[in-house]
Amino acid sequence: MSEKGRSPNLPTITFAQEDATGIIPGHDDPMVITIILANTNLHRTLVDQGSSADILFKSAFDKLGLQDKELRAYPNSLFGLGDTPIQPLGYISLHTTFGKGTRSRTLNIDYIIVNVSSAYNALIGRTTLNQLVAVVSTPHLCMKFPTPERNATTKGDQRLARRCYKKIGDAQEKTTNIGATLKGDLKGPLIQFLKDNADLFAWKATDMPDIDPKLMCHKLVIYPGSRPVQQKRRKLGPERSQVVEEQSIGRWRMCTDYTDLNKACPKDIYPLPNIDTLVDASFRYKYFSFMDAYSGYNQILMYLPDQEKTSFLTPKANYCYIVMPFGLKNTGATYQRLMNKVFADHIGKLMEVYVDDMLVKIKSEELLLSDLTKVFNTIRKHGMRHNPAKCTFAVEAGEFLGFMLTKRGIEANPDKFQAILHMKSLTCVKEVQQLNRRLAALSKFLAGSAIRSLPFYATLRKG
Repeated sequence: MSEKGRSPNLPTITFAQEDATGIIPGHDDPMVITIILANTNLHRTLVDQGSSADILFKSAFDKLGLQDKELRAYPNSLFGLGDTPIQPLGYISLHTTFGKGTRSRTLNIDYIIVNVSSAYNALIGRTTLNQLVAVVSTPHLCMKFPTPERNATTKGDQRLARRCYKKIGDAQEKTTNIGATLKGDLKGPLIQFLKDNADLFAWKATDMPDIDPKLMCHKLVIYPGSRPVQQKRRKLGPERSQVVEEQSIGRWRMCTDYTDLNKACPKDIYPLPNIDTLVDASFRYKYFSFMDAYSGYNQILMYLPDQEKTSFLTPKANYCYIVMPFGLKNTGATYQRLMNKVFADHIGKLMEVYVDDMLVKIKSEELLLSDLTKVFNTIRKHGMRHNPAKCTFAVEAGEFLGFMLTKRGIEANPDKFQAILHMKSLTCVKEVQQLNRRLAALSKFLAGSAIRSLPFYATLRKG
């Protein structure tokens, strides 16, 4: 047989039932893998056997720290990524590793850089798959290719694939808040900025990466001689039991009674910021951006040896927290430590932070995007995520730690006044105490508030 007609020397690659272990059967999910690109793990990489090109999306290009000046011109347009042809920004050659350890292959791939919105970071086409001599089985969500050792296997991430797919389907439902009076020449760029940084928001718990435990984790300090306490399992109604089993976040918030554990832990004396000081340093700015972390405490991991101390009972099994839960003593101090570390370069300058409440203070229209960019870059660097429903960007006034901040100054929160105005006539000591607390919260806005409150305190002394 002539050289031209000879069959290529290809390895034998087969797939077995065990290759589909952990995969939900009957799926229609794409093959999404993790590769090593520019010495970085690049998640959300789509293996697309129908594409003739290898594509790196501009958002991922920027996050990898690559520079536009490294790009070389790409003369042709791309088809298939949208309704119209797309002109690439250029292309770049990057070393890309598939697999791990000795069962891996590294190729030099020419990536075409495109600036379009995508749920994926990169797309690997059939040109690279042929060079890799890779065989993809979508039912198994598995890719195999030969290495000097033997055939390597790269598994697709089904959960990540579904997250990418869902992002395309319900993108219209994912919103956050911006100032209603924002000028048109600022509104458009701000909206685009938030879209470009949509990965820094979390719409559900699975959207959150964990904070690096080397940066911060929650450790329990237990009094010497303390003994474990086993509480009795409590009976829950059907609705609450379902919440515990599904661990859903909705009408009910799952809480665990850590009274006994908290008694065994000394108080962490790490100081929280003074609220009046933060508020006084935050008025007379042009714009304010209010941000809130998504289930902030749950973004911090528990110290591994302490995880079993957070154990709790459910009707079907016993569990423990691997993240810092609500209701545990000293969690506020741990979270404030994290925020002080993460935003050390910004606090007191363009930011104020109290536990998981963040305020970005912007002096002028020209600094709006640049200041937000600095903050978002810091958030991305440390793997934090925002709650989009509780974030508001570029407003001229807003509530922070119970006070109204405006460009004129600090004003009392109208809700606190209404709470006093709608109080019924006082009938017991408890209601007098409640009134005193509400007056104390408004004391800086009430002339002679101490003198006016004396009759109420006198009543408490008599009672």
